[in-house]
Amino acid sequence: MSEVALRKTPEQIMADFDPVFIGELYTMIDALPQRKHLTKERIDRWLSAILSFEPERAKWHIKRLSGLGGSEIGTVAAPYMGEHDPFSTAKDIYFDKLMYTIPQAPNGHMKRGIFMEDHIRDAFQSLFGFKSRPEDMAKFADYRDPKHPWLVGNPDEYGTLANSFFMADYKCPMPDFQDKYDKDGVSFGYIAQLHHYTIIARNLKLPVDGLLLCSWDMKNWAPDVRSIELNEVLIDKILEAGDWLWNECILAGKMPTVEYGPRIALTDESHGKDAQLLKRLVEESSKLSVLANRAYAKDKEIKAEISNILERRRFGNAKVVYGITDITAKEELDMDKITALLARFDLSPNDFLEETGEYQPSLVLEEAVKNGVDLTTCKVKIPSVDAMVNALLERDIDREQFTSEKVSIALSRAKTGEVAEAVTGMKGEADVVITEFNTNLKGKYMPGRGLPPEIPDKAVKSKGPRM
Repeated sequence: MSEVALRKTPEQIMADFDPVFIGELYTMIDALPQRKHLTKERIDRWLSAILSFEPERAKWHIKRLSGLGGSEIGTVAAPYMGEHDPFSTAKDIYFDKLMYTIPQAPNGHMKRGIFMEDHIRDAFQSLFGFKSRPEDMAKFADYRDPKHPWLVGNPDEYGTLANSFFMADYKCPMPDFQDKYDKDGVSFGYIAQLHHYTIIARNLKLPVDGLLLCSWDMKNWAPDVRSIELNEVLIDKILEAGDWLWNECILAGKMPTVEYGPRIALTDESHGKDAQLLKRLVEESSKLSVLANRAYAKDKEIKAEISNILERRRFGNAKVVYGITDITAKEELDMDKITALLARFDLSPNDFLEETGEYQPSLVLEEAVKNGVDLTTCKVKIPSVDAMVNALLERDIDREQFTSEKVSIALSRAKTGEVAEAVTGMKGEADVVITEFNTNLKGKYMPGRGLPPEIPDKAVKSKGPRM
């Protein structure tokens, strides 16, 4: 919403538009199935927000409130499929549909997707010979399922490829999306979205032989097309989840509560591949942590010995390259020695004070009090995190919506017992590996010149020859 719009009341914003147009918008809102749970204050605030940044799509925004669309269904169905939506919850959608949430103007990601959609469609159709069926796609616009009246949506694409019927969706994600897809698979939200449209297509008696996610590959400037497997279980869960949120929550004016699944236990086989993968990764991490810790300790010990030898010889600003290692030195002042040497001449650091441009707070405060300054106006005020959190909790916002978890992975610090013995044994194995590593690589991978052949045995004066 613009700053100008924020300074105006809803009445002032709507006064800038044709009264007939405003009347049509209110008529559409009055026809919403959840209308009895909408207050006039919320309606006016919501509508004025839409009119302030996207008046040409005001009717579209209102129509969107009348059901659950494809871009929303993944959030609703995620808990039913053991998935987690990191960006939204069913409660967010509830707030949207009952106008608690003030709409925001399209962000950069949304604008990019809208701008690129036609280009992606043209490239996809041209490259693969896909033939769109606009007459069938038009049937989605006003379709309503009598059993599931919340089921609404307009797919990006429906048509044929090699005599088969496909539902397709166009996306323009960030450039690194392919690595994520290859590693973790396509986002559950996108999968659910295509299944959502498939449900409507089947109700319209339109065949669907496959699902395609067509994302624009920015790096190669070409479409990245991935086939999504039809999942009948997901279709059933979408209908179940949609019925729950729409009928039991939105139409009832009852805020949804979602129970999150338990943490994955490494011994819990019910989590299948996730538990197996976690078990393997944790085992590998444990071994590498022991090896890394032992290698770090050994490296630190050796570097200390190197420094001890070189620091006694006034290494200076010379740079020595030995194999793949660079050795340099930087002069550091020893304030304790400086203070002690000044004392020989009856001097101290206080004899060399200079202004820094900064003020000593205690002295400034003392002078202000002497001169009768009202210090209450000078106190620093910062946003209270606790107060902000409590404000959200009081408004029934779940902590999951504004918190994240930082996982800590560390070796056990047990001093006795089976675990401690295992760690000790692994440390011994790591030492063997390090020794073998150093032995096997002795003399290898050491390009460039080495240290000078003659290194003084005794410390030299600062004006003496440099190494």
